[in-house]
Amino acid sequence: MSTIDDLARQLLESSRDRRWIQGIAGIPGSGKSTLAAALLERLPGAGAGVGPGAAVVVPMDGFHLPNQTLIEMGRRDYKGAPDTFDAVAYIDLLRRLKNASEPVQIPIYDRNLHEPVPGSTIDPSVRIIITEGNYLLLDQPPWSELADVLDSCWYVDTPIEQARQWAVERHIAGGRDPDGARRHYERNDLPNARFVLNNRRAPDSVIRSDWH
Repeated sequence: MSTIDDLARQLLESSRDRRWIQGIAGIPGSGKSTLAAALLERLPGAGAGVGPGAAVVVPMDGFHLPNQTLIEMGRRDYKGAPDTFDAVAYIDLLRRLKNASEPVQIPIYDRNLHEPVPGSTIDPSVRIIITEGNYLLLDQPPWSELADVLDSCWYVDTPIEQARQWAVERHIAGGRDPDGARRHYERNDLPNARFVLNNRRAPDSVIRSDWH
């Protein structure tokens, strides 16, 4: 089993001579963002945006469609499904980051506002871009275009019952009451998890959920 230090060393070796874009995919609640954050802590210049080997995380969540757009689409109650993201803009940003010679600003998701907002700026010196999200391995367009954009994509293999527990805990931490968190999981996260499981291409590597 790969440890977090093994994965960090792998990324440093892969990015020795060029910028490397590493995807991390998995079902809702699988621990993708936790793995990305742990990797960031192990890499030199983590979060600083400068220096050899410097790394940053670009979450897919920054590309949620605005709530008003979702209301107009009739999809506000299903936020988190594939069609509630601006996948085209997400893929375009990763393409720009792949060969960027100037700073690029990225959006992030504000969990207090529950909206995407402008985030940090990524310097051209950053060697490792880690991006994580549910749909990085979807075999349907436009998501399938990521196969040619990401240098590698790992899949975090988390049993669905464990992912359910982690997702519900995250919803409670975000302000939902326990019953509301469980209802949200059953209505949104569980169908999305099943969709990912049934429509994903093969990853470059499978990371067990007990990596930590």
